[in-house]
Amino acid sequence: MKPEVKEGWLAALRSGEYLQMCNGLSSSDGASFCCLGVLCDLHAKAHGNDWARSNLDTPFRTYLGTASILPQQVMEWSGLTHDLGWADEANLTSLAGMNDDGMSFKHIADFIEVNL
Repeated sequence: MKPEVKEGWLAALRSGEYLQMCNGLSSSDGASFCCLGVLCDLHAKAHGNDWARSNLDTPFRTYLGTASILPQQVMEWSGLTHDLGWADEANLTSLAGMNDDGMSFKHIADFIEVNL
């Protein structure tokens, strides 16, 4: 992961600015985010991009065409190589899974700091 993006992501996850949610990048009203959605929001702010309302009947917004995984552009910008942020397929876990299983942003940030 690119150090400058990682630093910003860790700060955002620990800031208390983002309300945490599960199962999608961001709620339809933009009030809450999953850990990957926070990274997408940082990308949006850095590149002047907008979130969109999903065309599907879901309670989520989309970013660069996706509602629940990292878009390719965010992966390239951040240096991440997996659309779930990080994944250990052998143990069936990922950053998205950690978030959806109820791990706090603070604990996810601690994991990212040590492992990415």
